[in-house]
Amino acid sequence: MKICSKGTSGLYGNGHRVRFNSDLKYPQVADTRLRNARENGKKRGHPQRLVTCEQTLQLQSEGHSQRKIAAKLGVGFGTVRERLKEE
Repeated sequence: MKICSKGTSGLYGNGHRVRFNSDLKYPQVADTRLRNARENGKKRGHPQRLVTCEQTLQLQSEGHSQRKIAAKLGVGFGTVRERLKEE
């Protein structure tokens, strides 16, 4: 577990974000904050990008490499490779 000095954020033992030192002393405080956020419809992490097989096939048929397709769609090379395998 990473212990943070006052005013900084870090990771709580199970991957939750730490907002305050009290979250380290009282883990139930962090759990309550996360539960309340979920109940209010807030999502954690970055937004997902939806990439379809059709998009990747279209760009591939135009002659783009898999790496250029990944850059154009804003996803990783592995995502493009997986979508092309699904075809």
